[in-house]
Amino acid sequence: MLANHRGHRPQRQNRRHHGLGRVGQKLAPYAKAFDMKVIAWSEYLATEKAAEHGAVLVIKKSS
Repeated sequence: MLANHRGHRPQRQNRRHHGLGRVGQKLAPYAKAFDMKVIAWSEYLATEKAAEHGAVLVIKKSS
């Protein structure tokens, strides 16, 4: 029965962070290990800081 269970495969998925605080900085390397694209957004996050943690900074669309 367990031989047919495929489980969850997080590879090549996106991992979204709202900011890269303590938790986001800790989770980013784990996401990268699963070949996940790390996306971060924060009003105060610089592109360089996001890149330092392997994340891509995205801009929030205003309505």
